[in-house]
This record gives sequence, structure tokens and C-alpha cells, in this order.
Amino acid sequence: MYKNILVPVDMGNEETNLRMINKAKSLLDGGGKITLLHVMDEVPTYARTYLKPETIEKNLMEVRGELTAMAKLSGGDMAVEVKFGRPSPVILDEAEDLGADLIIMASHQPNISDYLLGSTAARVVRHAKCSVLIDR
Repeated sequence: MYKNILVPVDMGNEETNLRMINKAKSLLDGGGKITLLHVMDEVPTYARTYLKPETIEKNLMEVRGELTAMAKLSGGDMAVEVKFGRPSPVILDEAEDLGADLIIMASHQPNISDYLLGSTAARVVRHAKCSVLIDR
């Protein structure tokens, strides 16, 4: 079993997120830790000038609140992280920073753009230094 599990979540799919959290709970050692991570896209500098500074902070707090609610709904005491950047590098960096021994994430059925560019899940699997569980 695993002591430190990272679960990257996509805020657009609560059902899938809860399924990933339940998988993580079933694989967690007693006394282990689950961290939920959501990666928000960076706001480009040119667009940032048109936004009020509190808008980005408000969005960050909303996402953090939704993650906290998701953790409570799933019945677990979980850490919650929200980071900015491109998903795959942020997930990989966070896994390394946390000392995660497992990343559990969902993946969609690949389409043509995934074959040309690659999916986030594929990049995480290719470069992770720990085990990765992908669920479709």
C-alpha cells in the first residue's frame, strides 16, 4: 500500500474526481496522506492588466473551497493544493515536492490531438519518478 498519494483533479468532473479519491483511499496505508491538487492555467501577462488583482485571488479561493468540500464529501482528511501553470509539469513537481509514492489520475479516451500533442496523463506517466495509476 501507499503512504503518500497525490490526486490531481479536474474541477469540471466531480464524479470522476470522487472516484479517484475513493481509489486513493482504498490504496492508502493507515496513517498515510492524500493530497488533492488542482492546476489552474496561468493568466497571460497581457490579460492580467485587464483583470482586477482580487479576481485571480477570488478564483483561487473558490477552487480551494471546492476542493475542501470535495475532500469532506468523500469523508477523508486530505490536504488541498491549488497551483498555477501547465498541468503535467506542475503535477510532476508537486509529486516530487510531496515525496508522493503514487499519483492517481483520470484520463479520457484519446482523440487525434492527443496523438499529435500527447495528453497530460501520458506526460505524467512518462516522466513521474513514482508509480502512476491511470483510470479511464
